[in-house]
Amino acid sequence: MTLFTSLWRNITAVLVFALLATTGALAQDASIDRLLNKLPPPAKLVKPPVQRAIEQPDPAFKDPIRK
Repeated sequence: MTLFTSLWRNITAVLVFALLATTGALAQDASIDRLLNKLPPPAKLVKPPVQRAIEQPDPAFKDPIRK
C-alpha cells in the first residue's frame, strides 16, 4: 500500500464522517423545530399575574363572620 492510497483512504473516511455528522445534526434540528411549532404560544400557557389575581375569588367572601 502506498502513502497516497493510505492518505486518500483517511481523507475519504474523514469526509464521510463529517457528512454523516452534519446530516444527522440537521435532521435533529428539523424534528425539534417541528415539535416546537406544535406548542401553543407562551402567552396561552402562563397568564399574567394581574389576570390570575382577578380570576381568583376573594377569600373574604367565604369568611363565616361576614354571614
